[in-house]
Amino acid sequence: MAGYTPLFSSIVTSSIWAQDNATRIVWITMLALADRNGVVEGSVLGLAHMARVTLEECQRALQALTDPDPYSRTTEHEGRRIHPIDGGWQIYNFAKFRRRAKHGADYYQQWREKKKSPDPLEEKQTTPDYPDYTKQGQPRATKRNQAQPSASSSPQESKSHKRTSADRILSAWQELPLPPEKKQIDGAGILAVERAISILAGDSQEPVHEGMILEAIENYKHALSLPDSQTFKHKLHNWLMEHVRKYVSYNFDLDHHRKSNFDKTGKTDTKTEYERMKAKGAL
Repeated sequence: MAGYTPLFSSIVTSSIWAQDNATRIVWITMLALADRNGVVEGSVLGLAHMARVTLEECQRALQALTDPDPYSRTTEHEGRRIHPIDGGWQIYNFAKFRRRAKHGADYYQQWREKKKSPDPLEEKQTTPDYPDYTKQGQPRATKRNQAQPSASSSPQESKSHKRTSADRILSAWQELPLPPEKKQIDGAGILAVERAISILAGDSQEPVHEGMILEAIENYKHALSLPDSQTFKHKLHNWLMEHVRKYVSYNFDLDHHRKSNFDKTGKTDTKTEYERMKAKGAL
């Protein structure tokens, strides 16, 4: 039965993209052929024909997809992507990625419906009004909030501007158990955060909207709060651009952030990884 398989843009940064051309083609062909349960029916010869690769290339690709992958971002099944079944192959984690796609599609649909039906009584805001989070505690006054009407003003005059997505995300970030330098955000940083939010929401393959980001921040908070947490501490902009999807509920596994469950295979050098991320500016 014809169907669809979500193909996320993050595939190009996954370990599968480091494989040879034939393996990548066979993998994408299997994703395209899979039914709603992640089952690919067929023979090796038939799959080779559909992928337009040789029989030998197809056999090598299937072996690579069946073997453990120590560099995979998915730790389930030791990074294996498929396993043989009677009459074909089963793709691991297929249902998880379909749920992930549906979650994003449902949220995007709600967002579009909301954009189509704006509140006619809502005051339009032409310039962003962001608090200054350069210091802990109360936000520093800005020109806009300095000019707020006095208590004697009428209700209509004292109506405040609606908070934006960036405001809510910045406020949630300030609640995290992070060092002050990880939470300080100047004017340029706020603009960078706003741009990151826009990029995530506009991703045609894997959109991430405000509700998902706030959910991810809450999960990040749980990970940071573990007594034996091995979670890296990031600045907001880098976290949004590189890590937010790891903390959305359909991907998040709190046990992966416990020191007792970290590096069980001995294949990850924690110090080397920390220094790599620090040099990259992600910490």
